[in-house]
Amino acid sequence: MDANHFSVIGAVHFLEIGRTATDAVRAQGPKIFYDNASWVDSAHSSLDERMSQVFPNLAAGGMHYIRDVQMVPWGMIEVEPGSYKFDLLDDMISTTQAAGLEFIANVMPFADWDQVSNPPVLPC
Repeated sequence: MDANHFSVIGAVHFLEIGRTATDAVRAQGPKIFYDNASWVDSAHSSLDERMSQVFPNLAAGGMHYIRDVQMVPWGMIEVEPGSYKFDLLDDMISTTQAAGLEFIANVMPFADWDQVSNPPVLPC
């Protein structure tokens, strides 16, 4: 088959930022994560490690699309009203494309700061 429309779910998502950072985001919101440079650096490393392990095999197996139902929580992009952080998402997209794959982003359309009850911003 020259082309397919199959996609891979769960190959990469914001939960790959590391357990400590994920716990901090869930408890205190994304801003606390982005304010900690070591967590952000560690998140980039964790994402890069995951993608370097998985993407070559997916591409070699004929997969073309990477997606996840809860891949992009809006609160991880707009961490507070008017403050946008695209660096982790840009990293995921550029690495996906460099592996010859296409990135289909499914954005969860809420942020903790715009919710009355402040639900968790990352899936459990």
